[in-house]
Amino acid sequence: MSVTAARGYAEVTPGERRRLMAGAYLSMIGLAACTSPIAVCLTAFARSFPELTTADLGLISTVSLLGVVGGLLVAGPLADRWGLRPFMILGEVLEVAGLVALALAPTASLLVVAVGLVGVGTGLVDALASPLVAELQPHQRTRALNWLHAGYPLGYLAMGAVSALLLRVTGSWRVVFPVMTLPAVAGLVVFLVSRFPRAETHGEGLAALKPALSNRFFWIGTVGIFLAGATELGVTHWTPAYIERGLGRSPATGATVLLGLAACMLVGRLSVGALAHRVRPVGLMLAAAVASLGAILTAALAPAVPAMAALVFLGLAVACIWPTVMAYTADRVPRAGATVFSLLGAAGNAGGALSPAVIGLVAQAHGLRLGLVAAAVFPLAAAALMAWRVVAERREIQGGPDERSAAE
Repeated sequence: MSVTAARGYAEVTPGERRRLMAGAYLSMIGLAACTSPIAVCLTAFARSFPELTTADLGLISTVSLLGVVGGLLVAGPLADRWGLRPFMILGEVLEVAGLVALALAPTASLLVVAVGLVGVGTGLVDALASPLVAELQPHQRTRALNWLHAGYPLGYLAMGAVSALLLRVTGSWRVVFPVMTLPAVAGLVVFLVSRFPRAETHGEGLAALKPALSNRFFWIGTVGIFLAGATELGVTHWTPAYIERGLGRSPATGATVLLGLAACMLVGRLSVGALAHRVRPVGLMLAAAVASLGAILTAALAPAVPAMAALVFLGLAVACIWPTVMAYTADRVPRAGATVFSLLGAAGNAGGALSPAVIGLVAQAHGLRLGLVAAAVFPLAAAALMAWRVVAERREIQGGPDERSAAE
């Protein structure tokens, strides 16, 4: 047996590929189990720890996402050096440990520390699920990655519903988080018993990043996914609190709207996955950014009922941007390994870390409605970026093969 095979890396069979795909989907559901209960329990945290201000509540998500960014940044180079398997296993372990620590946190400070630990584990898993699926299905990445990332809203829908039910029945957010460990435990079991394929960049570490740094599509993708993360994660984080505090509705209504948003995101990603071969990625992302801008402004400025409807529609509008940016970049960056995917994920989560804090700071001074208005800058910038790419691609097509080759 070779050293590579002994470490769990080999040419995998079709059955093993299906099992790894199932593990990747479980890992995305596990990501949602690490984020959706935080949004559902946000006002419950404030009741348990009265010292938490509105701005502090926004920073809870920021700390989580900064942990995610940290995990993402270290995961890629380590996985390109030693392979995906050990770090996907480590990520699942850290998710479980962090969720248990969060449930037991006796103070607001330790609550925040536990949220950060969950974030690091989430970052490791988030960084590596996409390159694993891209390696397993290299010829249909847009479809495969949209369907993979459909696992996140599916998990958000299921885990958010379970969190809201547990919170309502027990009255304690501390009961919620141990239950949320179940998807991570299931993913951990799959990865422990599975062999992984050997990636093209295996053994290279940071050297795998060098070709990407000179490729402009890597930088376009980095900016695009930063804006996608800021658009998606900022408003999602604040949705239950905005429904309760900004629109004067019940916590149950806030949880219902959040679940509706997740359901629309699920539908959007499944639809794009099915239609990926019929639409041009940049045109699709431009339409999604414009629709997201309209949804956020409607949610911020309209009366309660259309505002809530706009928040639900936002899930459909924003659904395709993140995974399609990843696929678009991977298709145009030669030998895009785990490091490239991890940096894209880090950029997306960095945007997601910034946006809740921006909304919280503006809301602290001017109210939650204006906080959401401030968040509209992110889809506006995304729409401008995608509009530029639409025009550039049309020029490249009109210029013929030579101009397209130079553009690459």
